[in-house]
This record gives sequence, structure tokens and C-alpha cells, in this order.
Amino acid sequence: MDSTLRVIGKIGYADATVADIERDAGLSPGAGGLYRHFNSKEELLAAAVRKYREEIRVWESVIDQIATDDPSKAIKSVPQALGKFASDQQNAIIAITLEGLRFPGVARQEVKAAYDDGYGFFADGLRKFTGPTEGEIDFEAAAIQMFAGIIQYVTQTMAFGAPPLGVTLDRYVASWLRTWSYAIDGWRAEPAPNL
Repeated sequence: MDSTLRVIGKIGYADATVADIERDAGLSPGAGGLYRHFNSKEELLAAAVRKYREEIRVWESVIDQIATDDPSKAIKSVPQALGKFASDQQNAIIAITLEGLRFPGVARQEVKAAYDDGYGFFADGLRKFTGPTEGEIDFEAAAIQMFAGIIQYVTQTMAFGAPPLGVTLDRYVASWLRTWSYAIDGWRAEPAPNL
């Protein structure tokens, strides 16, 4: 599965062949080893994205444990855990963000579901970290902003070998923490404005 996303992230879905994936996985290219388990490149790709979604769920339990162990430090620990996840899942993130729109059928649906998993996880986290509020907070919309910024930073850094505007990861995380800590504190203190 890792080889599938690694190869697609490097050369693109259209150009990647099953033989390329087999070669990367250490199998005999063109010998049909993967076809014993999958009927097509699309089926193989869908399975690889499903595996990535399972990794997101594992990561969710790690974050839940962080929040349970010390809720006051959770907002600062989350970016560190996210950085570890991004490092571990670099191939999947590159393939999905750079090629996901080109994936066919079921694989593309799996990519959308993977994004929704991530957004939903951030929305749930915001609810937990914020606690009771005096106004209505659109946690789903906020989660999209929160998660999309991180994904963009990580994707550009991985894709081009340099972070956006040369902003180091430490600077990015410090700013991300300031922004979202301020927002969460504000949500706890006062009702949200009606827009």
C-alpha cells in the first residue's frame, strides 16, 4: 500500500503503472504479484487510501489520549503529534493532495472521505478544547480553516522541498498556536457574532 502512494506521489496516477508499484514494493515488476490481490490499479489505489484513513483514525486516538492526559497542554501538543503523523504519512499526503483530484471513481471517493475524516476530527477536537461556550460556534467551518492551513503548509513543504515564504516549521506552529488559542479563548468568553 505504501508503495502505491509513494509511486503515485512521485510520478502521478496517470503515469504510474502496476509494474512501477511492484518494483517499488520489491516485487518482480510485471509478474502480476499485485493482481493476485487486486483487480486493477484503481482497486489497489482505493485500498491504499482506505489504509491511510485507518491511520487517521489511529492518530485520532493518540490525540484523544493527549487531551485526556493533560487538557491544558493539549492545544500545544496537537501540532507536534500532527507533525509526527505528517512525517509518517508523507507519501500518502503528497499523493492525495497533489493527485487526489485525478483519481478515478472509488479512489476519489476515498480521498474525499479521508479529507472529511480529518476535518471531522479537528471539529471534534475544537469542541473538546473549547468546552462550553455562550454562543453558537461553527466548529466544522473553523476546522476546515484550521486543518486546511496545516495541510497546505505540509504539502507545499513536501512538494517543493521548502516551506511557504521560507517560514520554518517552528514559526508556523507558534503562529498556528497563537491564532487558534486566541480563537478558542474568545469562544469561551463571549458569544459569537451573528454574521
